[in-house]
Amino acid sequence: MKLKGKIKKIEAGRGFGYITSKDGRDFFFHRTHLEGLDFGKLQAGDEVEFEFDEFRGPTTPKALVATIVRAVSQESQS
Repeated sequence: MKLKGKIKKIEAGRGFGYITSKDGRDFFFHRTHLEGLDFGKLQAGDEVEFEFDEFRGPTTPKALVATIVRAVSQESQS
């Protein structure tokens, strides 16, 4: 199932971040799980479409980011 959301936070030095979905849930992602995206170019506020793993225990669900829908830098150029 694909969801849409925004990058909430990036921990560049540690290689991970969080996405908040349109319904308000937070999802963890790691740079090694990205498909077709350059982790170094992601920014907080980028709109993304992603798939996620089923919830596993007390941790935040894991997201597999598929595509950027709209980058923050694109909005500032409009």
